[in-house]
Amino acid sequence: MTSTADLERDLLTALLAEGTAYANTAGLTPADFWEDDHGELFKILGQIPAAPGAVPPALIGANIPNKGKRHRLTALVAELYQGDVAAVLVSQIAQAVKSEARNREIAAAAQILAKSPGNEAAKATLAALLETGSASRPTRALFLSASEFLQEEAHIAYLIAGLIERDTTGQLFGPSGGGKTFVALHQALAVATGGNVHGHRAERGLVLYLAGEGHGGLRRRVKAYQKHHGIEPHCLGLFHVSRQTISFDGSGLPAAKAEAKALADAFGTPVALIVVDTLARHLDGDENSTSDMNRFVAAVDDLRSAFPGAVALIVHHSGHGEETKKRARGSSALKAAMDFEICCDRGLLTFTKMKDSEAPEPIPFKLRPVQIGASQDGTPLASCVVEFGERSERDKVASFTTMERIAAKALVVASKRTRTDHNGKAAALVSDWRDDFYALRRTDDPEAKTNTLKNAFLRAETGLIEKKSIAADGHLRILTASLPSYVTTSSQSVTYDVEEKASHRHTPL
Repeated sequence: MTSTADLERDLLTALLAEGTAYANTAGLTPADFWEDDHGELFKILGQIPAAPGAVPPALIGANIPNKGKRHRLTALVAELYQGDVAAVLVSQIAQAVKSEARNREIAAAAQILAKSPGNEAAKATLAALLETGSASRPTRALFLSASEFLQEEAHIAYLIAGLIERDTTGQLFGPSGGGKTFVALHQALAVATGGNVHGHRAERGLVLYLAGEGHGGLRRRVKAYQKHHGIEPHCLGLFHVSRQTISFDGSGLPAAKAEAKALADAFGTPVALIVVDTLARHLDGDENSTSDMNRFVAAVDDLRSAFPGAVALIVHHSGHGEETKKRARGSSALKAAMDFEICCDRGLLTFTKMKDSEAPEPIPFKLRPVQIGASQDGTPLASCVVEFGERSERDKVASFTTMERIAAKALVVASKRTRTDHNGKAAALVSDWRDDFYALRRTDDPEAKTNTLKNAFLRAETGLIEKKSIAADGHLRILTASLPSYVTTSSQSVTYDVEEKASHRHTPL
């Protein structure tokens, strides 16, 4: 079964073999080619005066001003010269290439409509495509048998190996101050430089970082990344930041597409990643509205689909409430439309959705300060970079609930009060621990009922055991984790009555 890329190569081979054959490709444009290099070579062949016989390689090279692109296309031409495709087939193959392009447009419009059924632009595009004449109809059958389908080798194209697939749209969300922009920036710069994300190699490509605010802070963060990783400034040439907020209501996208394509041509490198930071700054409408959110996602997909193989990453905030802080803020239509979703919170990247593959293991990280210079008065200027592999001590503690923190303090208090330990680790009988937990809770809520305190204690005990922060040995509970002092420091609020009552009841081990 002939692939789209093979069809395009066959056409280019025939055009290279006979310089007058280009006239038989009427209606075909460089934009109809799936492979960017194929479209670029087709455009160059159209600029060369028609002449009988094979097209001289020197003429092709003379029409490519960009050195990187010239080297790449020259190598492609050398490969194509080894092929043998009759020039008389040019018209037929050109029609097949055009048909493949039309099928891709239909699929793209259908995909947008699947995510955003009310998208009028996509409806109009699809209707226009389906109304074209029979000459543009697909040359292959609409359906494939399983045997035909399996002839093509299963292959996953990754932008960041094992983490993010190409041709996808996803979101990175988390609370304010949780480090999501630092993580998004690390991923973007890794793609722009061919670096890695926690050991996962990134494919190098052009990056468009659509910054909605904070250009000054972003500049410092890029400088910190460059300095920390020992990268020369000129090696960051594939990373491009928007000068202003780009509207996703449709009015700002044509200019963004045109400039991005011009950058891709200038650097001889396709657009690989588009970061929208943040959704709130680029959304034209209400993020709680399903229709507004669907229009925004459709616009993001439209921008991404202009660059085959690219990934769109939306940076967004999480909810504020207890029940919503673990999901992205606003309409649930956003998550439904995503191919992948990553929660960035408390020093942990958790893949909460992977549409077509198993979710990777959570990735711990922390922010490392980097001094990047000094201000005019000599005050040091610093920013941060992401270091993967472990969480900060504060982030580790941040994963404990308020009741679990109080329970951890209470266990230390009970251990000191009763002079109980287990191989040098803080420990206490459950009854002593519970008394100190109740005392600490009542300092915040004197009216707390005993039954409420009992349930809170049981939940905290279960949580600490699940987090392997305490261990149970009969009626003894042992603090197994090394927690920061601001969590386990003894509180002075434990009342004398509790201490006195417990000291008469229990003989320390």
